[in-house]
Amino acid sequence: MAEAVENTYRAFLSYSHKDADAAAWLHRKLEGWRIDGDLVGKQMAIGPVPKTLRPIFRDRDDFAGGHSLADATISALEASQFLIVLCSPDAARSVYVNEEVRQFKALGRSDRVIPVIVAGEPGSAEQECFPPAVRFLVDDAGAVTQDLAEPVAPDFRDVGDGRERAAAKVVAGLLGVRYDDIVQRARRADRKRRLQLGAAGVSFAVIAAAGGYYYWQSAHLVARDELNQQEITKLKSLVQSLITTSASASEAGGDGFAGAIAEGVEQALISAQVKANAGDARMALALELLKQNNVEQAEALYRDVANEKALRIGAVEADIKKERADAAAAFRNLGAIAKLSDPQRAREAYSRALEFEPDDKQTLITHADMYWRAGDYKPAIKSYFHLLAILEGPRDDHHFHESHKRLGDIAWREGSMTRARGHHEAAIQLAQKRVAQEPENSHWQGRLAASHMHIGDISRVSGDMDGALDSYRSFRSIYRRLTDLKPDDTSRQFWLGLGHERVGYVLLKQGNTEEAFQAFKARHAIISRLAASKPENTRWQRDLFVSTTKLGDALNAQGNLAAALGRYLEGRALAERLVKIDPDSKTHQRDLSKVNALIGDVQFLRGHRTDALASYRDALVSARNIAATNPRNVVWQEDLSELHDKIGDVHMADGRYTEAYRSYRDSYNIRKFLVTVEPENMAWKRDLAKRHVKLADVHVRQDNREAAIAELKSAKGVMLKLVQSAPDKPGWQEALAGIEQRIDQLLQQP
Repeated sequence: MAEAVENTYRAFLSYSHKDADAAAWLHRKLEGWRIDGDLVGKQMAIGPVPKTLRPIFRDRDDFAGGHSLADATISALEASQFLIVLCSPDAARSVYVNEEVRQFKALGRSDRVIPVIVAGEPGSAEQECFPPAVRFLVDDAGAVTQDLAEPVAPDFRDVGDGRERAAAKVVAGLLGVRYDDIVQRARRADRKRRLQLGAAGVSFAVIAAAGGYYYWQSAHLVARDELNQQEITKLKSLVQSLITTSASASEAGGDGFAGAIAEGVEQALISAQVKANAGDARMALALELLKQNNVEQAEALYRDVANEKALRIGAVEADIKKERADAAAAFRNLGAIAKLSDPQRAREAYSRALEFEPDDKQTLITHADMYWRAGDYKPAIKSYFHLLAILEGPRDDHHFHESHKRLGDIAWREGSMTRARGHHEAAIQLAQKRVAQEPENSHWQGRLAASHMHIGDISRVSGDMDGALDSYRSFRSIYRRLTDLKPDDTSRQFWLGLGHERVGYVLLKQGNTEEAFQAFKARHAIISRLAASKPENTRWQRDLFVSTTKLGDALNAQGNLAAALGRYLEGRALAERLVKIDPDSKTHQRDLSKVNALIGDVQFLRGHRTDALASYRDALVSARNIAATNPRNVVWQEDLSELHDKIGDVHMADGRYTEAYRSYRDSYNIRKFLVTVEPENMAWKRDLAKRHVKLADVHVRQDNREAAIAELKSAKGVMLKLVQSAPDKPGWQEALAGIEQRIDQLLQQP
């Protein structure tokens, strides 16, 4: 056991990574909960009421270096007074969530477990939301029994308590007070806040009417929809200021999402400015609050307006269509402001907007994109398909193309290559039509190129390397033309370089090492120029690292090991520099781990096994540090497994069979865990069978025939099920036959 964690947590928040949005919201809600002064210190059955619920342990990132993941998690559980479990079908299937509950109950704190339903249905065969350790009692030995625990849980769902009431119930449990007491106190605080905001609004209106100096002052303005250029300039400046400090925008990544946030915020601010000019004190106050970067209070004002608009629906008889449009606009504005601080609340606001205007194209686009980015695909798919059904004419071609591209991406992530190809082919047909109509339109040429790239990726993953090569070459050809038209356009140069890289990758897989090397060399020449022009651009520096290692891959495949090693060493120097620039970047840390492994591969092939072992161990250190930050990241776990295999291979070559067995066993345990996480992932099951074979190899070297046969039979069992489920999968029948042949050979030995 690791040394005890110094911090004492009020609660440990356990959840599936797919419920991360709900976890973030509840964590923020609880840590920001204001406990009334007259309640603080009051003696309850669980102890005195604290001044605050902080800190609540939510993520293993709360730990600095020095703790292994398992020890850190257990230490946090031991240091937590309560365990809050977000319950959903994903949580019910999560090995980690169940183990966290079991460990906490094993400490004798079963009465301090607070389950919270966020999705699914208790007792449902298909949608069970409670993990086994929540549903059943845990005995004194820490084992989950078959005795039902009958948990009582606050319910996040709209059909249950709703988020706010559920959070209040959690607070009541954490403080040991009655839920009604928490509700009454919250209501009093809310009334007080509204009175303060109202008074501030009145005061502000008086100041403005008296000839104050605020930029929205209406003394020289007529209440109208169009604003003057000075106001628009100030609003645009405010938009940029808000976006710069917005966590949502900074984490959004590329693909224009930050731009979409800015567009929505700008519309919300323009709407507020027009209303402020017309004498709306609340919107004037909202603008002032946003200038002060007080997004939460401004959002509350937008929410009040939106809710009032919604309440008016049905309460008036005249012009119901206009009332619905006003309500939808109010919720869109609320969503735009909420997007600055809480994407979950923003998604909810856009969902409300669709209730009033279900066919509004821009709302559908924003709604679908936000849910797509959150990984909540069901509402995203619904909105994209609805959008496709109402799009008409060339003006909507952009959204038609984008919707099919997004639906293709969702199908890809869900593992349906057939559906993914269908959507991307629909997108490519439209792009081809538009390019034929407007040959000089670079926008549609770029979209056509992107569609070729997506089709190429699908073909590559599906094993159709010839098809992938054709698509990647089409992508590259388009960007060659675009770059010739504007040779100084660094964006076009970048995409042309990426086309070279994709072509080189497929050629290398097909064994055409010379052409692959030339493609990688062309990519390297482009990115070298870009990186040299802007040394501070870490993205281009990282691309330079990738292109350098790709050259090493091609040289390695040609058998030129010395030259390959030279390229890999160059790549390592680049990776080390990037890690120094941004030591918290998991991407840079993983790059360093990967290139050390590549160096080890070359050293191993050259017979320098001591050097290879050192390189693999360096790679393993980096990989372990990365994986410790998030054990649910299956890619990082796969990295660890592969490195254990490489270290095992060195030990096998040196005749250190005990050490080899230990390394292969570590790899096997990771693969077994991955299969537990995703039982339907056939590739991981195939990898598990391979690890059984590696363990069998060690037993054969140690003359332990019975143990080798047992491992091979385990591998056979896995492969037999795989072949039965997918008899046409290339190579699986042959792999099964090979395992059976090895078993027969061992059985025939004296």
